[in-house]
Amino acid sequence: MGFYSAFLVADHVTVRSRCDGAQPHVWEAANGASTYDVRPDDDPECPIKRSGTIVTLHLKPDCVEYCNARRLRDVVRRHSQFVHHKIYMRVAERPLPTGQDGQHATKKVQNWDVLNRVPPTWAGDREFTDEEHARFFHAVTRKQDYLCTHRFEVDGALSFSAVMYVPESPDVDLFAAERN
Repeated sequence: MGFYSAFLVADHVTVRSRCDGAQPHVWEAANGASTYDVRPDDDPECPIKRSGTIVTLHLKPDCVEYCNARRLRDVVRRHSQFVHHKIYMRVAERPLPTGQDGQHATKKVQNWDVLNRVPPTWAGDREFTDEEHARFFHAVTRKQDYLCTHRFEVDGALSFSAVMYVPESPDVDLFAAERN
């Protein structure tokens, strides 16, 4: 899923980003526009103190279901579980007991939950268990079984790590012309 897939659910996208030690910048684009705007982020209240990125989607009216935390968690879990970088979601303020007559008060605390806790099977130095490989294989192919895996790294002008899975059987329509 590429960045521009954000426009499937949003009319307008704002990205605030900062590299450690540099000035933050804002990138904005509207759906259907062939141009975008990049400018320094002069906001003294910029929430990015050291480094990071905040992506704000201004949702289309028919896509407000993605404001539901459970729905958003499900989408991230389904499509970004094995992404190398952590994806955080700000948790809404929760009423906390004050201790007086069982009343509740809202404490202003900014909590962030990590939504994708499973590291990619091809990254890192550790060996992955058969269960972790099976979970990844099923998430990508919706199939349960594979014969074997092979993890490898390539270093050169282009460097990358990968895992190859050999399925138990080929897809029935593997060589069909209509297959996407």
